[in-house]
Amino acid sequence: MFSLFHFGKGIFQCEEDVFYFTLDELISLLEKLENRYSGNVQEVVEERKNQHELNQKLKSPRVMTSEGEIITGKLRDVNAPEGAIVGTAVSAGVVDGVARVNLRPDRRMQSSIVAKS
Repeated sequence: MFSLFHFGKGIFQCEEDVFYFTLDELISLLEKLENRYSGNVQEVVEERKNQHELNQKLKSPRVMTSEGEIITGKLRDVNAPEGAIVGTAVSAGVVDGVARVNLRPDRRMQSSIVAKS
């Protein structure tokens, strides 16, 4: 059987390199005897490793709409009473009823503050 990790063939330098390829590319590499895969494996690995490192530095937006719009907002210097929750509104309008504010997303809603308007 043809092995992708046979280091004498020079296909991958280490086992983790396999994660930088799509399934189709891996199948093509396995069928390399038929020359289906056209590309320098080490160049592809290095390029994708570099792109992965750049992607790790990206910051996700705090708020994004279902249409993909990224909403940015700055907190103003507001003289809010002590204990008030200050933030950026994301939905227009006024609603009467019970509001659940989850101050700790890592905890369940039972431990959230419940405020009535």
